[in-house]
Amino acid sequence: MTRHVVLRTFLFVCLAARCARNSRSDRQDRFISFKPTPKTVTWGYYDPKTPPVLRIQSGDTVEIQTLIASSPERFESARVPPDQIEQPLRDIFNQVKEKGPGAHVLTGPIYNRGSREG
Repeated sequence: MTRHVVLRTFLFVCLAARCARNSRSDRQDRFISFKPTPKTVTWGYYDPKTPPVLRIQSGDTVEIQTLIASSPERFESARVPPDQIEQPLRDIFNQVKEKGPGAHVLTGPIYNRGSREG
């Protein structure tokens, strides 16, 4: 009797593990390097109604680049050489017109499909 219980338990665990692997549909997890551009940021606000600028799957790895909340002109007035001021910062300050009350440039939002709590 005990041998049958152990065998059934072993088969159940193997079957469950195989189903879990197959449920990922043989998809390869991705590595995404996500950079701030005028089209991938929100400036000075966070609103859950803002459509995502990137969609990822659970299991993907995302490296998110952010920017400092200061204008290129402030850096230049502090005598930072112009070639040391990031071009994305210049582009965002020149091109993004929809700005909220805050000063921070947020990269995103990002929608994560298939994520679960915890």
